Amino acid sequence: MKRLLPIFTLALLGLSACDSGTLISPMEPEVGEPSFAKVVLPAFEPQEGCPDGKTCLVDPTVLVREKGAPSSWVSEPFAGAEGQMATLVVQASNPKTTTMKAWLNGETVLLPSVIPQEWPKSVEEPQEVRVSFPLADGDNVLEVRLSAKPGTQVVFWVESEVVAPAGPPPPPPPEFDFELTEELKAPTDDLNAACAELNTPPPLERQFVIADWDQVVAAVASGMAKEDIMNGEMAMILNGGSAFYSPGFLLEDQHYMISAVGAGTPNHGSVGSDLFWLTSGTTSQPVLCISTL
Repeated sequence: MKRLLPIFTLALLGLSACDSGTLISPMEPEVGEPSFAKVVLPAFEPQEGCPDGKTCLVDPTVLVREKGAPSSWVSEPFAGAEGQMATLVVQASNPKTTTMKAWLNGETVLLPSVIPQEWPKSVEEPQEVRVSFPLADGDNVLEVRLSAKPGTQVVFWVESEVVAPAGPPPPPPPEFDFELTEELKAPTDDLNAACAELNTPPPLERQFVIADWDQVVAAVASGMAKEDIMNGEMAMILNGGSAFYSPGFLLEDQHYMISAVGAGTPNHGSVGSDLFWLTSGTTSQPVLCISTL
């Protein structure tokens, strides 16, 4: 009985230590509290002047994405010579979600997919995207449209370079220029003037009309990326020049719609298993437009 007393005492001390959480196993080191600190990205510092050793045809310009319609900017005319090359340089505060489109004299030189796809993955590389293009002989005008989260900033400039063309000339820019309207249209709305909100005045006059399904099919066949055709999920579109589908059986006509949500159940047609499909419906949607100039 005398031997059992010390054993019971030691057992009670052990249980007390476990309950209080002070017992530390000699086989397992102490682990600190997990850290929930977020990685802080460096502040966006736009280029303020033309980089050293460069000649800028368009000086560094900061463009901020405001609420509402995409932010746009048009340059003053700048001179170019036949055979002269230039480079558009873009830096962005949030490149993963920044889509920016640029035109030189009305021809596309930067597509919305370029910045998210080609942004340098290594911090050792310059954190910018560079796109080269030929200048026209005489006056040149650059137009920029920024679509991103409100508050996103980009800085861009145009550097001059005189480089003899090597090999065959670059392929011409896509002849398809698609845009989505900001305003949603109801099934009973007249769609004839739906794309007028995207028209631009001279000198870079561009007129938009409702895109047709056949134009989307042709754009995909030409190699145009999905996100350069349509960033949204659903929009109204024409099909063979018609805006409506008649389901019959005394049902109301339905607008033709294009879907970019991936594989689905197309009512009328599809492009690829994960690209676009043509359907019809009666919900309010934006309109997919295409430039005629």
